[in-house]
Amino acid sequence: MSAKKKQEFTLGYKKGPELTKLLAELGCTKETPFVTGHEEEAMFEKIDDLFMGQRRSKTEADNDMRQAIGYMIPVVLNPVSKRVEQIFVYQRAAGSEAKLEGNYSIGVGGHVEGMDLVFDEGHRVLDAHETICKSSNREYSEEIDIPCNLKDVDYLGLIAETDDENHGYIGNTHIGFVYLMELEYAHTETKMKDPRYTSIGWMGVEELRSNLHRMEPWAKLVLDHILPEV
Repeated sequence: MSAKKKQEFTLGYKKGPELTKLLAELGCTKETPFVTGHEEEAMFEKIDDLFMGQRRSKTEADNDMRQAIGYMIPVVLNPVSKRVEQIFVYQRAAGSEAKLEGNYSIGVGGHVEGMDLVFDEGHRVLDAHETICKSSNREYSEEIDIPCNLKDVDYLGLIAETDDENHGYIGNTHIGFVYLMELEYAHTETKMKDPRYTSIGWMGVEELRSNLHRMEPWAKLVLDHILPEV
């Protein structure tokens, strides 16, 4: 499918008091934009009713919807403590991601699209949880080449960051669903498939800390939470 067709339709959440109230009930506010600790299916049950889709061009022109984004993080964990030991890092491209151009990122993923739709088999109701999972897995396989086995996938949390003083800030129009993609080991041949991205490589805890100033906002939020304390 061409890039043009892939971008015709996108899914997310209508902006407004209902969404603000729901996010606040989950603990996601301007002061606390990244929330964890919710059981995955229970969290999605709360937000299913506000899940909607429309043409991508309308969404970006009207700025009336927060688009859903899967944010999949390739990690290697300590087998005993389950703390982060290494994370794969790449540098964002220009073009459609110009607002993040040059930033380091740890999240692989993208917009939920029409091809990702999953409906409840009995009632033909859109299943937001399964749709976002399907989209995230598709984007992960399309964007990154990791020549080692995936051990586990864990839902980590929800990002709904806003910046009232910067209306062009990309976080104002997106909601991120963060997953840890636990790998067997940090394979040295791991790389981004799209040549516009620069594969930086695997970083350990100290190197991640020393590069926080280069990270995009969502990466900083997640790293502040998952990096083990010294």
